[in-house]
This record gives sequence, C-alpha cells and structure tokens, in this order.
Amino acid sequence: MLKVISFICIILLLAMIFVAIESVIECSKIKITKYTLKSSHVNDKLKLVMMADLHNCNRRDDNKKMLDAIRNEAPDVIILAGDMIVSHSDQGEDNKKTAGFIEKLSSIAPVYYGVGNHEKRAIISEKKLVSLWKEYISVLNNNENIHLLQNQKERIVLNDTPVSISGLDLHIDYYKRFVEKKLTREDVVSFVGECDKDSFNILIAHNPDYFNVYAEYGAQLICSGHNHGGLMRLPILGGVISPRLRLFPKYDYGIYTKNNSNMVLTGGLGAHSMKIRVNNIPEVVVLDIAKE
Repeated sequence: MLKVISFICIILLLAMIFVAIESVIECSKIKITKYTLKSSHVNDKLKLVMMADLHNCNRRDDNKKMLDAIRNEAPDVIILAGDMIVSHSDQGEDNKKTAGFIEKLSSIAPVYYGVGNHEKRAIISEKKLVSLWKEYISVLNNNENIHLLQNQKERIVLNDTPVSISGLDLHIDYYKRFVEKKLTREDVVSFVGECDKDSFNILIAHNPDYFNVYAEYGAQLICSGHNHGGLMRLPILGGVISPRLRLFPKYDYGIYTKNNSNMVLTGGLGAHSMKIRVNNIPEVVVLDIAKE
C-alpha cells in the first residue's frame, strides 16, 4: 500500500512539474487565430482584431512581436474584451506599461475597450486601487483613438457598413465563483440600449457564461474572454477549469452560435495568480467578416 501511495505521489509531482514548465513556455509564446464570419448586416468586408485577458503580461520583447503581427493584419478596429490589467495594489507600474501598450495599439487602428472583472474591481474599490485606476485611465482618456465603453455605445461606419459597438460593464457580482447572478435581456438593454436595427452590432461582454442572454439581446457579434480557455485544454474534453472554479465550463474557447449571434471567446493573452497554461497558447484573434 505504501508503494502505491508513493507511486501516486511521484506521478502527481511529475505532473505538477510538467504543468509548471509547460506553462512558462506557453505563456512566453503568442499565436494568431483567424476566423471568418458572414453577416447580412455588413455591406463590405470588415476586419477586426480582438484581444482579452492580457493581465499586464509584458513579454521580453515589450510585446513588439504581438504589435507587429497586429499591424501586419491592418484591422479596421481593435476590440479589447476586458481584463487587460490586474486589480492588485502592487500592479501600478505594470498597469502603466499596459496603458502604453494600448496606446501603441491605437496607432494601428481605433481601439474599443470593454471592461472585465479586474477593471471593474479597480473602479469600485475604495482602497489604493482607485488611485491606480485613475492613473491608468488618465493615459487612455488623453487619446481620442481609445474608446473605453462602460455601459456605453458608439456608432461608426466601417467600409460603408454602419457598426454599433457596445461595452457591457457588469457589476462584480456577476463574476462570483459559487453563485450565479441572474442576467436578463432587459438588464442588458437597460445597460447599453437596444441593438441598432440598421447596423452590425458588436457587444463586448467579458463574461461568456451569459451567452444565451447575449444571443437573445440580438447582437450579431459578441466578443468575450474571462475563462482563459479553461487554463489547461484536453483533447475532446476542452478547457479544464474556469476562473469561477467550474470544471469543464460550457463556454471555454472558440465560436458559439445561436440564432443570428456569434460569440467569439478567446483563450486570452496572459495569466495572473495561478499562471497555468497547457495546450493553450496565448492568442490574438483576427475576425474577417464578409457579407452573407
């Protein structure tokens, strides 16, 4: 019996070592994931770059490789689907680096930024995080090519297509780990207003767990993150665990379709606290949207 226990312990230890080493290797990498979607709401081709969950990860090259890859794609707009920062009091300098990174993105294309739970926690905090958030946001607010959408909507025209971009800013209660707060279509409408009937509607919604509600709301494209691809990805089974500590989450990675809505759920760009990534290389998503 002792030998069996010892054998199991050795296997677990080796597995932990593998996960730790593989996570370091994968977190240093970057990949471009491309999807093509079709919609009757566009008049000509649109190209979007989408990112989420950077979590202040600043690679050795100062994210230059990532910036060059995005620049080569020549997107019409760049969508940030939340959690670009980390809401810890010791992250002030790293937050500033992320703000500088977003400024560089804005020199490539207009940036539309929806908040995630880390931005939200910083916004509502009564401690040091508030001052750190103010420092961070002051950089972004001084750039007219960066649009932070906190339950706000902006209407633009891209390649002869009216586009409506909404940033859903959910209260931190919607991210609790063991209790799921109910969200309804009416709630979404109260936050960002109805979809524009004559536009291609993009909803930036960090938390993907409410996809059914987003689809009922009616946006043609939903941009989400938060679940980090499930941290570790297994063949067939997919992502193992979400930040809400749900095993094999329903929405972990990829494209989900319901009615006329497509949710693009990225595995994200970084990690925080438990920096685990296995079979889950950080990604930048490129979306080509053509007329149906």
